[in-house]
Amino acid sequence: MKTRVISGALIVLVVAAILTAQIYLPVILVGFIALAGAVVVYEVLWATGICKNKIIVAAGMLPAVLVPFALQGYINIPLGVIFTVYAGIIFALTLKFHSGLNMAAVVSAICLPIVISFAFGSLCFIIQNGKMGIFHLLLVLCWSAISDTGAYFTGVLMGKHKMAKVISPKKTWEGFAGGMFFSLLFTLLLGILFKNAYGYDVEI
Repeated sequence: MKTRVISGALIVLVVAAILTAQIYLPVILVGFIALAGAVVVYEVLWATGICKNKIIVAAGMLPAVLVPFALQGYINIPLGVIFTVYAGIIFALTLKFHSGLNMAAVVSAICLPIVISFAFGSLCFIIQNGKMGIFHLLLVLCWSAISDTGAYFTGVLMGKHKMAKVISPKKTWEGFAGGMFFSLLFTLLLGILFKNAYGYDVEI
């Protein structure tokens, strides 16, 4: 439990620092989004065991890094060019390492990084939504963390009814309800803060 609290606090501090820094240097936030996308590609392809070729996994991280910068105009490369070059690289690598790959690894290496790139790149469009962009970005970044933390502590303190023992033995319906409650509470409090303290047009 102590580790969970410390890691959660560190995440909050890092996000707060990045959001503060981007006011003075917007590229920092774009870089953070690109880094997060690359990490997710790595987790999806390598950590799950879908693809165990380090070179292909590294190549899969390339579009996740480039797309946010391209969408924000920091690099003048069309998305079509990025994905075309990426597809060519993956095609060449799959031919080179074909003996150690299966069809699932090949398809995942081609498709998943592209999907993840667009998913994280969409955060850039949220940022561009005027001063409300930061509010919406905070919701996106924090919903998952708040829900997970709320579900964990509620489950530890009150959890009795298991949700799916085969998939996740420790998950409970009480934890699920706690996660939903704290997510909604966080959204409400964040909306009140931005509306009253910063004058944002948030409907409570």
